[in-house]
Amino acid sequence: MATIYKFSNKTFRDITKERVDVVKIASGFMGGTVKVYERKGAVIIHSENKQSSHASISNENGQ
Repeated sequence: MATIYKFSNKTFRDITKERVDVVKIASGFMGGTVKVYERKGAVIIHSENKQSSHASISNENGQ
């Protein structure tokens, strides 16, 4: 069973409009709605469609 964490809305900044390149690529293979969030070098790509919800997390600082 997956663990669902509830993060504060103020924790991550929504940068979806700034990262159109990422949204275009992710929409191509994930489909549905794609949102991109950022905080202190960590980037989260979240996609959601009728069948599933998926998040990909990367951190350029390696923390």
